[in-house]
Amino acid sequence: MRYRIVGAIVVANMLAAATVHAATGGGKGESVCPDQATIEANKKLAATMFQMPQNPNDIAKGPEIMDKDYVQHNPEFKRFGEINHLHGLEEFKALMPMMMRADGPFAPPPADAPKGNPLYMVMADCDMIVVLQQRYLPDPQYKGKYYEAFWFDAWRVKNGKLAEHWDPAVIPSKLPDY
Repeated sequence: MRYRIVGAIVVANMLAAATVHAATGGGKGESVCPDQATIEANKKLAATMFQMPQNPNDIAKGPEIMDKDYVQHNPEFKRFGEINHLHGLEEFKALMPMMMRADGPFAPPPADAPKGNPLYMVMADCDMIVVLQQRYLPDPQYKGKYYEAFWFDAWRVKNGKLAEHWDPAVIPSKLPDY
C-alpha cells in the first residue's frame, strides 16, 4: 500500500510538471484546460493506446488517434527516427510494430506471468493525461518468479488527438534494424 501511495504522489508530480512543461512552451504547444467532459474523453483516448492490436502489422489504429504533428519525447523513438530520417508519426508507425514482436519490449508477457493492469491509474490535469501501468517482469534473482513493476505514459491532447508523448524510456544499447 505504501508503494501505491508513493507511486501516486510521484505520478501526480510528473503530471503537474508535464503541464507546466507544455504551458511554458517546453512542449510543442500550449496547455489548455477543457471542460470535464472533454477531460474524460481525453482519458479514454489515451486508454485506447493500450487496446492496440496484438498483431504488430495491424498497428494502423495508432495514427488515427494521433495528431498529424505528433511529438515523441521517448528517446528510443527519437534516436530511431534520427538514424532512419523519420519523425513523429513516421517513427511510431515504423518502430512500434518491431517493439510488439515476440522478442520486443511490448511483446505479450509469458503465459505463466501474473496479469498486470495497463490502466492501473489514469489521471488528467487539463489536456495532460498520465497512465500508470502495472506490469510483472521476470525476476533476475529468482528464476521462474515475477516482480511487480510500474511504467507511465503521459500525453498532451490537442483537438481530440494525442499530440505529444512522454515516458521514462532510455536509449537501448541496440536499436532494431529498419
